[in-house]
Amino acid sequence: ISFTASKATSGNGGAIYNTVSSNWSLTDSSFTTSEAMNGGAIYWNDGAGRTWTLSDTTFTSNTATTNGGAIYLSIVSYANWTDNTFNQNTADNGGALYYSFGNILTARGNAFCLNTADNKAGGGDGGAMYLSNVGVDADNQYQNNTFVENTAEDDGGALWINAGVGHDLFNNHFLGNASNSGGGLWSSGADLEFSNNLVALTQAGYGVSATGGTKVFDYNAYYSNTSDHLNGVAMGTHSFVAEPDLLKYELNGDCEDKLWPVYTSPLIDAGDPAAAHDDPDVASSDNDIGYTGGPYADTTFHTDGDGDGYTFIKDCDDTDPAQHPGQEWYPDCDGDGYFDVANVQVSCDDSPVFTAVCDDGACAAGSWCEGG
Repeated sequence: ISFTASKATSGNGGAIYNTVSSNWSLTDSSFTTSEAMNGGAIYWNDGAGRTWTLSDTTFTSNTATTNGGAIYLSIVSYANWTDNTFNQNTADNGGALYYSFGNILTARGNAFCLNTADNKAGGGDGGAMYLSNVGVDADNQYQNNTFVENTAEDDGGALWINAGVGHDLFNNHFLGNASNSGGGLWSSGADLEFSNNLVALTQAGYGVSATGGTKVFDYNAYYSNTSDHLNGVAMGTHSFVAEPDLLKYELNGDCEDKLWPVYTSPLIDAGDPAAAHDDPDVASSDNDIGYTGGPYADTTFHTDGDGDGYTFIKDCDDTDPAQHPGQEWYPDCDGDGYFDVANVQVSCDDSPVFTAVCDDGACAAGSWCEGG
């Protein structure tokens, strides 16, 4: 189903409006340039005891003058959001999503890019997601999501969370987000477990700002966050600060950047080693920090496409079995077709640079030269 330029000029839900308690599921759909007061594309109020499921759906350039540029949800007991894309949506609060008074939220594999909470009506919180009193029965799960260059004029450039029994944020990317406080995440009075996440290049307002509630932070990677990596919370013993070494990411407003780590990245196998966090990797039981790690990661990253013993995320070229991080190379300094087997280098490069002087002279008469 596709909705384009749907408008509720003086009401709620530009494309879809509902106030009847019911289960609901939507997949493989798109909403573009829809407009409303609340819920630029979708307004759903009253789902007590019900389940609300959304998957493989794209929301682009939708606008709400008040709450939820793409989606407004309230009093929906169980929300499941999987593999959706939210780009360039705008609202006063919750640039992409506004959700209040829910029992349990599960958000996995979603991409949020360039969404904005613009503060035109006195709000300005939650550039990507605004969550208030969500998680009253059990912990909410946020896993393998990417939050890229979302902005809030006030707090929570990517995520704004207020209250709730528990919020478990595992294996997410927070890149280039900005706000007055909590560029990646702002939280008040909520119990947080924050592990295996990448928080980098926050443009304003700290990577994470959290007050109140119980906070458990560890096994995260931080890099170049303004004003600092964290505010109101300790980093954790196993967290670190390092350039993440992603395949392609720049602060340039491109929502198509390739955000996975290359095989030399410090994120690889650096997450929580507990079995519950293992990657879906047949070759190991390690956990990568960021959205490519953990049990719910896209299995493409952990598949060995060329059969060389290295999965996609750990290979230099997963289409060529002759190129992998363990490939051995030998120099032929004099170009006679015989190689210096004593001067080996292990490299992903097609032709690594050999700095040592090699000795690969011609073979003695009647002998056999290894490697020739």
